[in-house]
Amino acid sequence: MQKDMLNVKEMELDVSKVILKIFKYRKTFMSMLLLCFFAGLAIIQFSQKIYSSSITIQAPSYGLASNEVAVNIKDLVINGFFNEELMKKIDLSLQNDKIQFIAKVPLNINMLIISINLGEEKKVWASGILLKLTDLIDKHYEEKVTSSLNTISIEIAQKEAALLLGKQKINNLDEKKKAIDEREIRLKDELRLINENINQILALREKIFKDYEPKEGMSEGVEAMIVLANFLQPNLAYLNTVNYQLRELPLSRADFDINIKEIEYNLNQIPLEIAKLNIVKSDISNIRIISKPETSINPVLPNKKKILLKSIIIGLFLGFTGVFLQEFWHKRRKNV
Repeated sequence: MQKDMLNVKEMELDVSKVILKIFKYRKTFMSMLLLCFFAGLAIIQFSQKIYSSSITIQAPSYGLASNEVAVNIKDLVINGFFNEELMKKIDLSLQNDKIQFIAKVPLNINMLIISINLGEEKKVWASGILLKLTDLIDKHYEEKVTSSLNTISIEIAQKEAALLLGKQKINNLDEKKKAIDEREIRLKDELRLINENINQILALREKIFKDYEPKEGMSEGVEAMIVLANFLQPNLAYLNTVNYQLRELPLSRADFDINIKEIEYNLNQIPLEIAKLNIVKSDISNIRIISKPETSINPVLPNKKKILLKSIIIGLFLGFTGVFLQEFWHKRRKNV
């Protein structure tokens, strides 16, 4: 604890000595500080005034991630991808200058702020340069945007065609169901007629049995029964066929109902899919200018605050150095 107190006292003594030395050689200290300060003011006064112009655009949207296109454009702009074509479109007086764009994507959204710094005499061309750059970006992505729009339009057309085809299938299945209903009515009528024929044959057979009198050789009654049996057998076979068909008709109708429900479900989904595609289509677009080019009222360069701060820091450093050199020189003179 006592050591810490001693260290604090020693530091206070050292600081007080430094302050006394600065006060003693205050002219040297202030001269260095003011010299650097006025040098900073001179740099500010005689440096070329640079103004910043910027434009905010919405990057093309054609199915990529939220800000992927904006990031791609940013890289292209910063690396000077459009500069060669741009130089052909701008004023000849600027073609000897190297154009350097600044681009940034704010908040990770599909937007882009593009800036350009030009001198005071050339800042009037900044808006035109930024608009021409925007046109070049628009043309660069035009094919991709058009391709995406065409793809979505084809998908929508296919969905609409599928919707019409599905409705046509349902109509066809409904027609088949009606045909089954008509077929069922006809089969029931045929079944009724067959049953009537069978009943008549059976009644006639009973009558023959009652009126039959045995005689030598084959009698007419036996012949009649054989004939009736020949009529009865095909009627019974046809009866089985009709009954089988009647049993199959409800199964076919049930299959048609299932198919209709499946198609109706798919048809109900198609308008939702078309609506989603239309939303995606509405989001597909090329370059959009969010805010028109604007030029800063005050120059961005030279940075007055930064230059003055550096000047003061350098002035303080040189002031301290001058004080200690002067102190060192006086001590040396005394020793000599």
